[in-house]
Amino acid sequence: MDAIDRTIIQMAYANCRISYEALARIVNLTPNAVKNRVHNLIDSHVLSQFLITYAPGAIGADSYQAVVLTNGTETSTDFVKTMGSSPLIGHISTLATVKGGAYLLWGEFIGTEMLHEVSTFLRNLEEVESVDIYVVLS
Repeated sequence: MDAIDRTIIQMAYANCRISYEALARIVNLTPNAVKNRVHNLIDSHVLSQFLITYAPGAIGADSYQAVVLTNGTETSTDFVKTMGSSPLIGHISTLATVKGGAYLLWGEFIGTEMLHEVSTFLRNLEEVESVDIYVVLS
């Protein structure tokens, strides 16, 4: 890895959607040469994941947190995968408990209908005993 590769990595870190042309201008190479370098960085797993984040407020979304209590019959990893299959659930944490399972969830929603969808999805899971959802006030 040389200084050009490091510059490409820094630019991709700052903006993973930067064009090959823009990178080429920065490192003084042709767009095709930059493309080849990027592909080499991906093939060697130096670059392996690209992530785009958004500001929920920009799309009119609000945040929620939920506490889900279960009867304890679930396998934690499978249950987390099941809950995580909903696009409305952004994050899941397992909580310590002496009886059953307990999970903290949070995510974003637009309008009460989406919040109702989250609630219905969770309450319809066989192992779930209770769901408490809290809208995060900003």
